[in-house]
Amino acid sequence: MIRDTTLEAQRIQAEVLRRLGPSRRLEVAIAMSEEARSLAKQRLRQQHPELDEAALGRALIEDLYGIRVGRG
Repeated sequence: MIRDTTLEAQRIQAEVLRRLGPSRRLEVAIAMSEEARSLAKQRLRQQHPELDEAALGRALIEDLYGIRVGRG
C-alpha cells in the first residue's frame, strides 16, 4: 500500500479529529465528501467534454456509486 502520510502525521490528524466535537467532525466529513465529488466531476468533465450538465450528473452518480442512471 502506498502511503502519502507518515504514521506520525496520521496520529496527529486522528488526535485533532478526536478533539473536535461531533458537529464539527460532521462538517469536516461533509466538506471532504463535497470536495471528492467536485474532483470526480472535474475529472469526468475532462474525460468527456461532450457531456452536458445533466449527462455529467448521471455520469458522476454512476462513477461514484456504481448505479446505472437512465436518461431523465
